[in-house]
Amino acid sequence: MINSIFIVFALFVFLVPKPALANVGLPMLVWTMPVMIVALLPIIVIEAYVIKKICALQIKKSLIYSGIANLVSTFTGIPTSYIILVVTHIPLASALSSMTEINPWTDVFINFLWMSPLSEAWMYMVAMMILLVPFFFVSWWTEYFVVQKLNKSLEKKLLKTAFFKANLLTYALLMLYPITEIILYFY
Repeated sequence: MINSIFIVFALFVFLVPKPALANVGLPMLVWTMPVMIVALLPIIVIEAYVIKKICALQIKKSLIYSGIANLVSTFTGIPTSYIILVVTHIPLASALSSMTEINPWTDVFINFLWMSPLSEAWMYMVAMMILLVPFFFVSWWTEYFVVQKLNKSLEKKLLKTAFFKANLLTYALLMLYPITEIILYFY
């Protein structure tokens, strides 16, 4: 039954003609991921220190947990959350299109967030800042989940708090990049 549904869905997707859009949101992930990858090593170290302090772990164990968790969240969690955002854009934009008569900025905001802001470099930076918010939550939960599976003896509430605070710190630091770029753009 599931295979039949999948085949019908696949045929529908590939056989129904539609215009090809080259800017379906991929550029924002392309702008965001290099920053995340460059920042990965410092993030692992910073988060390991926070996790060490809160969970009272040895630094070596904390670095291992932080490293594994951040690799998983960077290379699976963030792209997955971005894909979810892009996929939900279509029904959300459709549902909100009726609201544009009441508030035209709603449509502008939704399109700005999920579509590629093509005109100015500072728009990419604002969109990146907005996308860092859902990325924060996905990273926090992914990293907590990964480490909780690696070491079931750690107290869940303490671990959740540790990863929340660690991600809050590193995402605040990540936010400095687009803020700096916007300031430099205008000055």
